[in-house]
Amino acid sequence: MSRIGIFGGSFDPIHNGHIGVAERAMSEYSLDKVMVIPAKVSPFKLKACPQLDDAMRWRMVVAACAGHPGLEPCDVELKRGGVSYAIDTVAAIREMHPEDELFFILGEDSVKGLPQWKDYDRLRTLCKFVSFPRTRESSTEIRQRIERGEPFDDMVPPAVAEMLRTTRVQHQDGAPPRALADSSISALVPHKPPMILIDDVESFDAEDHSLTAKVTITRDSPFFEDGGVPSWAAIEYMAQTIAALVGKHDRMNDPEARPRPGFLLGTRRLTLDLDCFECGRTYHIQAKEEYSDAGAAAFDCRILDDVGTVLATAIINAYRPENMEDFTDMQRSRD
Repeated sequence: MSRIGIFGGSFDPIHNGHIGVAERAMSEYSLDKVMVIPAKVSPFKLKACPQLDDAMRWRMVVAACAGHPGLEPCDVELKRGGVSYAIDTVAAIREMHPEDELFFILGEDSVKGLPQWKDYDRLRTLCKFVSFPRTRESSTEIRQRIERGEPFDDMVPPAVAEMLRTTRVQHQDGAPPRALADSSISALVPHKPPMILIDDVESFDAEDHSLTAKVTITRDSPFFEDGGVPSWAAIEYMAQTIAALVGKHDRMNDPEARPRPGFLLGTRRLTLDLDCFECGRTYHIQAKEEYSDAGAAAFDCRILDDVGTVLATAIINAYRPENMEDFTDMQRSRD
């Protein structure tokens, strides 16, 4: 018999306090695992929908739980849709684990209102309740800090911080989403339509020398055939993401810098865990500079889907001469 924790919430976004509560529950109640469950619609926030979309909240939960043994992301409420009542979730988990002990984790300030929860009398027969004080971290404060341009990295796991620097926050007043990153691809890569293959910059970290771009596959996407773009295009997506990363660094030093071409020298440790990039789906391309010297560089690249599954990886070696004209003249003189 296993002892399983059930920890739900809007996670808008998930933060260090959430992870701390889940790990404390595991320790104090000797739990084998804690299922971390983002709500589709919280019954306590019916008039305030999450400001981060479902896919982004799910990706953040997955990223936050990574590296924490025993914390298991669970999307049962996102898949079920509608209002995320505890009784429906606990009943579903009870069906999956009929012999196990279930422990429902909640904040101390929610205990008093438990008798008003939907089907409370049945709910308390399906699980035990364990409560903890609210933490100093607040999802609302994190979003406010982002809006004000203030630091927030100390409140969330590093992977979540990176995502928050890239995402678009939905405004309840109907205003368009606000991007947290410059997304002008044409200003960064040395290509012109239709050969600009990536759609948008999602994040850029100058200190970490990394950038994440995204592409949504349509029937108008270059190389589209038979319902998608062939998996070999992963190298092209990675190469343009590298170009965008280098372009962002250039524009930090000179806002008027124009994209400069480079050369892809080779690829190592390529993995492709997909047949094609499917029509209608969005993919996220990450590039991180691992080494750089005199124009030569190596980049660790990967491509993920919307739920964070890694579909392709590669180490790409590239070279960009300081002056392309001088470089080509030198090459001609050698011929």
